Amino acid sequence: MPAKKDYSMAVHRLSSAHSIVNRLWQNAPDIQRDLVPDFVAVQAWPWVPSGYQLIEQSLKLLLAVRRDIRLSQLEKPIRRSHDLSALFGEQQDDDREEVSRVYESFAELHDFIGARTATSFLEMIGKGYGGWRYLLSEGPQGIPPNHVGALLEIAYGIIHRLRVSDATKPLPTVQHRVRLELDSIIGRICNHQTQQGSDDFRRQWEDRYNRLWTGIRGDNQLRLAIALHLENTDSPVLGPRPPPNPYVQPLPQLRPDQVSIVKRLKHSADRKNFLAYFLRETVQGGERVLRPPP
Repeated sequence: MPAKKDYSMAVHRLSSAHSIVNRLWQNAPDIQRDLVPDFVAVQAWPWVPSGYQLIEQSLKLLLAVRRDIRLSQLEKPIRRSHDLSALFGEQQDDDREEVSRVYESFAELHDFIGARTATSFLEMIGKGYGGWRYLLSEGPQGIPPNHVGALLEIAYGIIHRLRVSDATKPLPTVQHRVRLELDSIIGRICNHQTQQGSDDFRRQWEDRYNRLWTGIRGDNQLRLAIALHLENTDSPVLGPRPPPNPYVQPLPQLRPDQVSIVKRLKHSADRKNFLAYFLRETVQGGERVLRPPP
């Protein structure tokens, strides 16, 4: 029987495909709300069938790896199934728990998502692949609601379970990734803007670092300004362009170091997650949404 390493190329293909689909999604404008369901669904269509397939193929491969069998040796109902909820239910407890933990962090960050657990989300969308796949020719009647980011986050969790050799190693959640990447970006900006070799280099670096973090954590107007800049993707709006809005205000001005942060975040593989992060307002140690996400 094949060992886990025999699936290394399959895991690599899944990981590469996920990176490509996620990058396209993160760089795209957000889906525009509309009273016409067809228009909303068509905006999501380029990513939703891909997200279904990333999850389906990853779940089937994870089952084969855990059972130490070939994919072709999986039971026929499993091999032919497109029901993501049923495939998720077949996984080992520790795999389900880890993917569920990853999803719950995502749902907490994007708290407008109604399904609060991976199980409930997959139950909601589980049998919808066929409807989404043929949406363009058959229309959106009967397709379940969906969320592209949630699909990709679940796929990310499953693929990580395939990639790690130590199944007990926890996967960084989206909220951990966001804070870790933001801290790294701020550190690099401080390195760039602080004079190297000066006697008080360390003090200057720490002052700049603390000032940036203090503003990001405590200045809600700055958080909203950064969010508005992140929303401006400099990409064409998906679908027909809306008429110009005469009431649109210019983007808020940022300091050069804050502009540097935004430029790096716009190229992040978590751009939309950073947008959700900055739309949250710190209030007495808790958080609330500054305004509804688009």
